[in-house]
Amino acid sequence: MSISVPKQRQKRAVETKNRLLDAGLRIFGEQGYHAMNTKIVAKEAGVSIGNFYNYFRNKRELIMEVFRRKYAEITEQFMDLVSSLDLEQMSGHAIVGALVDLVYAIHMENPGFHEQTARFKSADQEAKALFEGFYANLARMCMGYIASEGSCLRVQDTEAVGRFLVLTLDNLVERILSDNREELHKPLLAELQDMMARYLFKDDISGAVELSFPS
Repeated sequence: MSISVPKQRQKRAVETKNRLLDAGLRIFGEQGYHAMNTKIVAKEAGVSIGNFYNYFRNKRELIMEVFRRKYAEITEQFMDLVSSLDLEQMSGHAIVGALVDLVYAIHMENPGFHEQTARFKSADQEAKALFEGFYANLARMCMGYIASEGSCLRVQDTEAVGRFLVLTLDNLVERILSDNREELHKPLLAELQDMMARYLFKDDISGAVELSFPS
């Protein structure tokens, strides 16, 4: 059965918008907000500049939509991870390790995006509000997750625990990646995992990685 003309047009429109968002994400991460412009994004996406304006009024509207899509993807990654963990069998150290691994992978996927986002939101109130809402959502997710391990927690304020997890992981992983000495990344991440597990959980951390910093 052939696809109707309206559905074909709708499909093409979605594909075109996604190409523009993909191009915006790449250019933003590589060059930053001030260096990018609508012509560059349109060319990168293989779209005419006139067609660009059928989807976005300007580059700011584009980048805000890039943020929303990216934050939705990250939220889904967190949800997938949380739902896959066996809380009854895993130690606190292993739980924290899974979260550290995910945040590290997210940052490694596009380090420039996270660096440029930090700069952009510091100067744009709407972006800052969007960012804070995203973090609050992840914190609530972590809060519900951590609360189910309440008997093993050292701390009782699960809302604070959620915010601590999300903000600490994101900020410290970003700082670790900013160090160009890649040989330090693994031991520093192991130290972060160990530190957070000790703070959050009562259980032992016999699975902790022994650190061996290069001399």
